[in-house]
Amino acid sequence: YLIGYYQKNPDVANRDVFKSRILRNISNEMQRLVNAGDFLKTLSFHSQYKSTWLKNSDRIDVPFLLGGAFEKAGAYPEARKIYSEALGRRMAIVGTVEEKEKK
Repeated sequence: YLIGYYQKNPDVANRDVFKSRILRNISNEMQRLVNAGDFLKTLSFHSQYKSTWLKNSDRIDVPFLLGGAFEKAGAYPEARKIYSEALGRRMAIVGTVEEKEKK
């Protein structure tokens, strides 16, 4: 519903709130799928949004969840690569204002 509303009203005053909520919903769905062990649906779901909503996203949990899906799929080298990138992004914000905001 949020995506549909945002598409119809791209000039809404609080658009950052909408974008943030949409990204959180995507992340929550990915987490649900990973926890359920459905790595194929997780990868498919990520592919659905990677070139739109997830493009240029600063979220760290989405790559972490994607790594979890690859890990459950048995693609350990790809999972390790994604985990390393997520850890690097996480370590880059340690002790910053951004870290406090994300917590």
